[in-house]
Amino acid sequence: MFDEVIKWLTTNGPAIQAVTHIVSILGIPIVIILFFRNTRRDDIARQEKIYDEVDKSYIFFNHVILSHPHLDVMWFDQPETSLTERERTQQYILFDLLTNMFERAFLAYQNAPGKQRKQQWVGWQDYIDLYCKKQAYQDWWFDERHKIGTKTNLTFDQAFEDFIKIRFRAYRSSEE
Repeated sequence: MFDEVIKWLTTNGPAIQAVTHIVSILGIPIVIILFFRNTRRDDIARQEKIYDEVDKSYIFFNHVILSHPHLDVMWFDQPETSLTERERTQQYILFDLLTNMFERAFLAYQNAPGKQRKQQWVGWQDYIDLYCKKQAYQDWWFDERHKIGTKTNLTFDQAFEDFIKIRFRAYRSSEE
């Protein structure tokens, strides 16, 4: 059997070599195309996962604030009401949840490549701006409870904090 294979290979060597070249010529571009297609598919899947995660936190937050409309945590200004200390604490916890969601969107979209991500960031920035204009949100951010000495001590990503401070400056007359 082995002898027959050797004999066949020696008599058909040039044909086998030609087939090998054809496979190489066609195979390499096919492999490259498949690589880029799979990479693109993986990128799309990653983008969708990020979108889904941020979207879930947005939906969760809206469910929570619908349960507590009196705490003035909606993106629009509500008639001013005085809150008890307990309600103020609840409001601050909700603003903390909200800001964590903003930070997640910031880290996911702000400097991300791709048209879809950039479009998503524009929407999130508009949403963040609605809150940065809101007095109750400003009060939470600049509350004395966040200060150690003269420095605001929040535990967010530094680039995110800097971004928020810039947004506040656009809507706040006095500095920190």
